[in-house]
Amino acid sequence: MKKTITLALAMILCCAVAHGDELLQFSQTSFDGWTYTRDDVELNKDLISHNRVYLYKDVDEDYTLVSPVFSIDGVDGLQVDVVAYSTLWNDPAYNATKGSPTVELLDAEGNVLQSVFYKFATKELERNFSVTFAVNSLSVTDVRLRLACWDANMTCALSARRVFINSVDAPAVEGDVNGDGECTGSDVTALYNFILYNDNSNIVNGDLNNDGDITGSDVTAVYNIILGL
Repeated sequence: MKKTITLALAMILCCAVAHGDELLQFSQTSFDGWTYTRDDVELNKDLISHNRVYLYKDVDEDYTLVSPVFSIDGVDGLQVDVVAYSTLWNDPAYNATKGSPTVELLDAEGNVLQSVFYKFATKELERNFSVTFAVNSLSVTDVRLRLACWDANMTCALSARRVFINSVDAPAVEGDVNGDGECTGSDVTALYNFILYNDNSNIVNGDLNNDGDITGSDVTAVYNIILGL
C-alpha cells in the first residue's frame, strides 16, 4: 500500500479493466452524497471545476472532503488514484510537506479504520498519486473515504477535484511491497526509493506495520520477513 498522502485534491482511478469495479467517484458531474465540511461553501460543479474544494485547517476547524457510504462487500482492496492541485504552489510560504494529504478509510459511523499520509517532497501545481487499502480482513462492509490535509493552512491547501475508487486484489504475500508476488530485496529497494526520493512507482503495499506511514520500521519488517524472524 502506498504511503500516504493538501492542497487541491482530485482522485482518478484507472479504468475498470486495470483496477476492477468502480465503486465510487467524485468529479464535476458526480458529487452527490459527498460532504465538504465548510458549511459556508456549497459543493457544486463550479467549485470543483475551479479547484476550490480546499483541504486545510482554519484555526480549530479542519476542512475535509468525505464520501457517501459505499459497500466493500466481497472486495479485497481499494485503489484511490488522486489528482491534486496546490494552487499556491509557487508562493514562498508554501510548504509541500504541510500541504501533503491524508487519505482515510472510515466505517459508516465515521471511525477511522485505516489512514495513509502521502508526503509531497517538491512544490508542484498538479499532483497524481495513488493509495491502496487492503480491506479483505475488515469486519465491516460499509465504509466512507475522507480526504484531509491536517497540517495545512490556507497557503498550503489542496483543492479536491475528482475522486475515483476502484476495487483491486489485495497483496497476498506478506512483505510484498511492489506487488510481484514475492518478498525479496526488491521490496526493500522499493521502500528505500520511496523514503529517500518520494518514488512511489513500485509501492503497492508499503505500510507493513499498519501505522499509517511508510518509514524505516517498514524496511525492518520486510527484512525480518526475508530472514524468517
